[in-house]
Amino acid sequence: MRVSIAAITEYSPSFPARCRQAARAGAMSAPEKDPTMNPESLPEHIRRPHMRPLQPIPMTQDGRQMVALRDPTMLVEKTMAVPQQMMRLLQQFQGEEAVEDIAKAANIDLGQLLHLVQNLDQLGLIWGPTFNELETELRGRLDETGHYPPNSTAGLGETADACREQLDHYFAEVEDPEIEGTVVGIVAR
Repeated sequence: MRVSIAAITEYSPSFPARCRQAARAGAMSAPEKDPTMNPESLPEHIRRPHMRPLQPIPMTQDGRQMVALRDPTMLVEKTMAVPQQMMRLLQQFQGEEAVEDIAKAANIDLGQLLHLVQNLDQLGLIWGPTFNELETELRGRLDETGHYPPNSTAGLGETADACREQLDHYFAEVEDPEIEGTVVGIVAR
């Protein structure tokens, strides 16, 4: 059985309709056939893709079971959605196997798989120069503003009091947090 990955779309939880329309309009269109394409001439991060840690979020789009691939660090606010069956394929992206070997083993068209890898790269979801650039840009913004973007901590609450209350709640559930004084923030790595 030949698997098709043409159903890949771009999805953003904050702007779902706009992103789905952009995907349908060709923002992540199918790859053009290039008979001279030689995988060995590709950059190493594309040729041997290595996925960054992601937060997979099950979702339904147009009646199909999909998985939104969210970057938990929020370097990019866009989220890529792939058919649920693609998760097994994405688990192969460990930086070790060449993309042509992955395509052959999964019985997937190499051009389509390269398109998937390039889209993952555009969103900084694989290790490589695009991720490095996005990380450098974020560090520059952090240095400039002195804080993370508000939406990166929105899950704690909309106000400073709500955030404090949520942090207090987290620590109240911990058996013995061994923290004296008032918690003013958490830095996770």
